[in-house]
Amino acid sequence: MRFRSAFTLIELLVVIAIIAILAAILFPVFAQAKAAAKLTVCLSGTKQIGMAHQLYMGDADDNFVTVERSVNDYCNPGAGDVPIRLAPYMKNYDLWFCPERLNRKSPYTATACTWNPKNYLLGYGSNFGVWSIFDQTGMYRNPQAGEPYNAAIGYSSSMVEEPARFIIEGQTNDYPYYTLSLYFQATEGVGNAYIRHAGRWPYVHADGHAKSVFVGAYSVTGASAWTILPKSEKDIQDFCIAQGQMSTDYLITCQALVHLIVVNRHAQ
Repeated sequence: MRFRSAFTLIELLVVIAIIAILAAILFPVFAQAKAAAKLTVCLSGTKQIGMAHQLYMGDADDNFVTVERSVNDYCNPGAGDVPIRLAPYMKNYDLWFCPERLNRKSPYTATACTWNPKNYLLGYGSNFGVWSIFDQTGMYRNPQAGEPYNAAIGYSSSMVEEPARFIIEGQTNDYPYYTLSLYFQATEGVGNAYIRHAGRWPYVHADGHAKSVFVGAYSVTGASAWTILPKSEKDIQDFCIAQGQMSTDYLITCQALVHLIVVNRHAQ
């Protein structure tokens, strides 16, 4: 008699267990690879946005781009915000969208643009200041009531203490102004789930180079704010146009303001 060989139940269970173990090992690797690929896309985007900033400054007496403070005129070519101002130097609005933020719509529907008809949230914002634009520690001085649209006028690039450190543009959770000010990074939502790229956010610096840094979710005592901050105090200092630049809101230096934020923050 001939006997037909077959798998036993134990052998089948062993094979299934091996497949499950391999899946548990490989799936996170695939997810990390996907996140790294999206981060690479965003790093490239921030670098190109940084180049547009530099081209703009070359035509604007080395001053940083003006930011208009009337939300209703966000898309107005004559009085627009940063994407509009830099458009002649980019020719591609798609660079403003982060792959991991794409398809997330802004609830502020009044700002839908012809180049963004579906009102998707942008992925990047400019450096308004460490905590808010009222610090005057970033690229801009305070909005001026006597100027059109309460414009925030860009500082001269000669004020940048270390161009290789000073951040001018990067990943944001803010809208509709799309800033890097740390106080406003809870606009999209709160919690670690809103941190993209597996915890690494890309930024571009005044000298044109782009890099990513580790960020985390925090609440800050005394500020009543949940926010996303770089984990390293030194990385937060890179938001300062100069370490000794005085914060007009807190009346301390930018470096001291960063330290105050760090000692009063609590990881979420």
